[in-house]
Amino acid sequence: MGFTIQYKGTLAKTKSPSDVFEVISKIAEENNWTSGREDDVLFVDFPESISETLTFDLSTCSMDGICKFLFEEPQEFIALFNLFAAIMPLFSEYEISDDYDAWPEFLAEIHSVGMPELE
Repeated sequence: MGFTIQYKGTLAKTKSPSDVFEVISKIAEENNWTSGREDDVLFVDFPESISETLTFDLSTCSMDGICKFLFEEPQEFIALFNLFAAIMPLFSEYEISDDYDAWPEFLAEIHSVGMPELE
């Protein structure tokens, strides 16, 4: 399944790019994705070129990005949404949209069953 995700947000005043990087790197490791950081730009690379590099430029304490994905398995799609859900509490303003309007359905599902805990 291919789709494009757009993401925008402003870090909460008490949070830093390092806080976001900590969460992203943990989720990346759990999913066998590669994460890295150059100053306040965070990135995630996926195996077998299933996506463009997912980039979070937080140098201005806000982000505004777009990324195209080609996932073959539903769990890969869910893992990506879990990443975006996990960093959501670090932002005072946060907006996610995708080609299929799946994000609102995902949020409704995690609100009803709960967000998976990071180990």
